[in-house]
Amino acid sequence: NNLDEVFHFLPDNRQYVTLKHEGDKLLVFEKGDLLFIFNFHPYQSFDNYRIGTLWGTPHKILLDSDESRFFGKSRLTYGHEHTFPAIHESWMNRPNYIQLYIPSRTCMVLIAEENIDKYDLTKLGFKAID
Repeated sequence: NNLDEVFHFLPDNRQYVTLKHEGDKLLVFEKGDLLFIFNFHPYQSFDNYRIGTLWGTPHKILLDSDESRFFGKSRLTYGHEHTFPAIHESWMNRPNYIQLYIPSRTCMVLIAEENIDKYDLTKLGFKAID
């Protein structure tokens, strides 16, 4: 709920399903200015998985279900502290892609750097995002 209070993505008509992969049990979609990644696989994690994206600037994780505050294993700490560079090549019918680690049974929400200044992230508990 806090995420929608800041980003107002639920009523936003901008949406695109980037990936629905039954074998990998992945669902990836863009909604508003955010990129959502869900890994429903019970045991398969993915290293350097390519995800197509609309945005051409580096992406950063805003929220993930593997954070310790959600009693997760904190396997995605890197993505909160660093960005994933956007590669300017078409992938999954999107003009760019990023590569990242996607642990099993997790979901994450990312934002591209070009969209960060549009929002007051202090409402989500962020001091600042570089």
